[in-house]
Amino acid sequence: MSSGSHPIGVVAVAALLGTAPLQCPHAHAPAPHEDSPAGAVWDLCERLAQRGDADGARAAREFLIERYPDSRYAERARMANDGRSAGPAPAPAPPDRPDRENPR
Repeated sequence: MSSGSHPIGVVAVAALLGTAPLQCPHAHAPAPHEDSPAGAVWDLCERLAQRGDADGARAAREFLIERYPDSRYAERARMANDGRSAGPAPAPAPPDRPDRENPR
């Protein structure tokens, strides 16, 4: 074969590119929500408690306190394990990148 162009390959690539969907970013599309690991464990604690698994919820809170002692969820876990009201859930962490609609 010659080292020239390959018309069949060029046609195939052009055909594939012509059928590929365009994925333009939309200003109104929300940013994907990503939980922190501590937030995910806290959600598990709440789910276990709602299902009536007090021992499982306590064990998950103890894990949360041990693994993420400085997280905003650790104090809530300590309060819950001490029988105190943990109050409303902490606000989600701000995104790592500015919002496309409301730049900082």
